[in-house]
Amino acid sequence: MCQTAVDEGVKVAAMKGIWPEWLGEEFDYSTWMGHEAEEPLRGVYYSNGLLAVEELPGLAMQRLITVGNSPVPDTTACRFDLGTAMTKVDVDCPHRSACRNKCLSTEEVFTLYMGDRVAGWMRSGCGLEVRVERYIPWNTMALVHCVQITYRGAEGLSPNGPGHPIRLRLESSVSYAEEAAQDILCATAKPLSCQCDRKRYGGDEHSHPSCVALTTDDPGLRYCRPKAEGWQALGIEVQLMPGEEICRHIVFGLGFSQEEADLEAERVLADPDCMSGKTRDFWNDYYASCPKVVPAEGLSYVNGATGRAHKVSAEEILRSQLWNWRALLSSVCRGSWLKCAPIMIADWGQFIGMWANDGCEEALALSFTNQSELARGAIVNWLTHAVNRGGDGRCAWTLYPSCLASFDNAGQLDETTQGVPFAPRMVAGYVRATGDLSLLDEKLGPAGHGRTLWEQLLAYENGLLDVRDCNGDHLLDWINPYETGWDNKDSPFVEARRPTTAINEQVFRIWSLEALAHLARMRGENPARFEWEAEIVREAVSRLLWSEDTCFYHDLDLASGSLWTSAKNLDAFYWLFYERDPKRVESLVSELDDESAFCGSLLPTLSFDSPRFRTDGYWDGRAWPRVHAYVGVGLARAGHAELGLSWALRAILSNTGPICPETLDPTADPVSSTYEGPCTLMGYNALVCLALLDICGLEMWTGGDLDAVARDGLPELYIAEHKCGGASFSALFEPGKGLSVYSGGVKICKVSPGQRAQIRAGT
Repeated sequence: MCQTAVDEGVKVAAMKGIWPEWLGEEFDYSTWMGHEAEEPLRGVYYSNGLLAVEELPGLAMQRLITVGNSPVPDTTACRFDLGTAMTKVDVDCPHRSACRNKCLSTEEVFTLYMGDRVAGWMRSGCGLEVRVERYIPWNTMALVHCVQITYRGAEGLSPNGPGHPIRLRLESSVSYAEEAAQDILCATAKPLSCQCDRKRYGGDEHSHPSCVALTTDDPGLRYCRPKAEGWQALGIEVQLMPGEEICRHIVFGLGFSQEEADLEAERVLADPDCMSGKTRDFWNDYYASCPKVVPAEGLSYVNGATGRAHKVSAEEILRSQLWNWRALLSSVCRGSWLKCAPIMIADWGQFIGMWANDGCEEALALSFTNQSELARGAIVNWLTHAVNRGGDGRCAWTLYPSCLASFDNAGQLDETTQGVPFAPRMVAGYVRATGDLSLLDEKLGPAGHGRTLWEQLLAYENGLLDVRDCNGDHLLDWINPYETGWDNKDSPFVEARRPTTAINEQVFRIWSLEALAHLARMRGENPARFEWEAEIVREAVSRLLWSEDTCFYHDLDLASGSLWTSAKNLDAFYWLFYERDPKRVESLVSELDDESAFCGSLLPTLSFDSPRFRTDGYWDGRAWPRVHAYVGVGLARAGHAELGLSWALRAILSNTGPICPETLDPTADPVSSTYEGPCTLMGYNALVCLALLDICGLEMWTGGDLDAVARDGLPELYIAEHKCGGASFSALFEPGKGLSVYSGGVKICKVSPGQRAQIRAGT
């Protein structure tokens, strides 16, 4: 067993240059990860997580700029992304006719997405350049636009020459009408969600702040207060001579009262460092704390769908990881006025609630960053309001910021659903990363039946088989929608609503049982019953869900007692975690190398040769980046770490800058492409980034101490910022030499090829 050293005096030299020296403590991650877009990325949620509930379309989605004289912005035809504050530009120059409206051209327009803000530029034919940076200062209730205007003049466009002044008006149109939700600035209308009504979202009293104040460091800018009658014009009017430049800060303050909104706007404006420097520092500190894996030579792979070879640099791999971690923190709903906050939100455009699989995975991943307190709060809220409300082993599939859950949908099928059993793994992951065992003794109050969090977990586990095991075989059955999280997978339940034993549920169950066993040991309690139950489930899956005819794992149709062999679903590969038969391992792995089965640009959720496979499906063909974490770690545990690393990295690289999609076409080339779907910023994709640590040799999946494994087949790579027991660990893997583990810059352990060692934080 390796112990972390306490002597910080001896520091390790640069680890063979694998971790770039320029990525030091003061490195500006936010700027470095910048993503330039020719057109604004539609539907990007770009927030700090605090303002999440205020950010309806006008704040959450990037609003677009128009050039012209339209009284109402045409949001469908706009191209330039400046945010809500800037929806119209009108240029008045004396040589307009001579330049044939070139001064109004938007051809030279682009948007740069950075890790802490978004910047937009417009360059017109009359020598005008407008740059707007849009960001939300951390821990404030405000939205900031930094507007920089430069006028260089336009040589030879008019008899007046380049020395003539130009008048510029930047205008915003803001609506407070209920029916004009597309362009709402103050949050008085319904949230943007097809899943949630106002009641679920925030409750009847306050969904979110309902007043807005606009202020600026330009005394000539009009000051706006909200009114009920519709469009309000907010604008900057300036006159510039060639060579002149101005910079203005425009601050939108939010509050429940006008006085509160005024004070917030003025407070932010009075602190320029709050508007810029502190925000960037916050994000850089967060990125520095996130776990990272960087191969020495990048990644080479062949797209199985097209046969094309791809080479991805180490820099690209790191940048994609950071964007996924960015999406994760943006998933936090933390408005202090909400009844149930913080919680994790799957996607702000579609699913405004914490889900039994999505949200729990997000909280698990966030536990391994410097924002673990937010993860802790989400865990407490989930165990209080969504788990075991009736004390019978049930779990809601969604928890809303109002504290209402899917259980509250009277007359709906989800009234009786039990959700996905992720909660114990989420809790164990948090405790493992932080060392905060006190979470288990957290009192949950009346809503949690007066139990501690540990007692709630036990009550949930004790009743789970009573409500989910139809035939007494110790396997969880799918008897209501959303119980697997794999909504429309090819299965007897989806086909005919027949009770089904789905294989992914059994994997999740064992993870949970192993997590409970680990937590019991940490509390000094006997873990035997959890270990015994996990072994029963392993044996039952191996015996009941494997087909000798197809050499594959399938779901079981309980009505007929037959395996659903007409489909090969991707979740069969999750079982590689626990497969002990080498022949079965090789049979499964061969499917991943088969271009007619699962080998595409990404892994399809249903094999290519299945009759129901569709590239536009959901769980019947589309590729989900998130589940590559399960497959990748399973492959590593089964002795195929190099293959697991390749698929996991491809999933991480599926982002397009800040766009971290829910699903993609597994036949597309390249892996990363513009995503047009409704869910664009899925924070739970960071789970794949976390899984890289396990694949590359620092095992963490189900709890316990940190196990360091020198896996065969991996390339040279460096691991940074892995968390265990509140300590941070890094590692260097060298083929043929093994895995070196560091803490505080001190080498604490060297693991030889093919060997493992257990590491504990502290001495």
